[in-house]
Amino acid sequence: GEGDIKKINYLFLGDYVDRGKFSLEVITLLLALKLQYGPRITLLRGNHEAADTNIIYGFQEECIERLGKDDGEMVWLEFNQVFEHLPLAAVVEERILCIHGGIGRVETLDEIKRITRPVSICLHPKNRADRAVTDLLWSDPTQGDGEKGVKENTSRGLSVVFGPDVVQRFCKRNDIDLIVRAHQVVEDGYEYFANGHLITIFSATNYCGRGRN
Repeated sequence: GEGDIKKINYLFLGDYVDRGKFSLEVITLLLALKLQYGPRITLLRGNHEAADTNIIYGFQEECIERLGKDDGEMVWLEFNQVFEHLPLAAVVEERILCIHGGIGRVETLDEIKRITRPVSICLHPKNRADRAVTDLLWSDPTQGDGEKGVKENTSRGLSVVFGPDVVQRFCKRNDIDLIVRAHQVVEDGYEYFANGHLITIFSATNYCGRGRN
């Protein structure tokens, strides 16, 4: 049966490929569901939905191993063309912002709305628009609510980390209640930040076979 998919909307936060054995099955199923159920399914883009990243972390290799060199490389390239059209954010009921990474240095929802697709990700951006894309996909909250402001993201080597003051200021300025994001392993599958104004959700259990999450 079709379960509840005809009654409930599903929103996915990105990272459908890499670091697993079944990237092809996962992304093919999700795209098929999107085609079948249209607005019931929203697929946001994650930082691994980019050729520069998934050529390193397993998706290209899986395509070639499963489909052969020529067909595998062609399919990998075509998937990455699709990824460039995926939205970077969604707003639920005008109160909840959903993204993959974080807000980073993005200050308004209008900045996000002005991003035009298709989007190629620049890992080391030189202008504000490219920086917004990188931050939405790669930035993280600080280690705890005691660290404030925006700082270099030394653990990833790109983008930034942002403190609870940045989250609260963003929510107030844009009249929203909550930011929902993924991008980081959290032991219990979810973790609150900024006095409940941001939540990290991570649904891949026992990440990479060693996460114990």
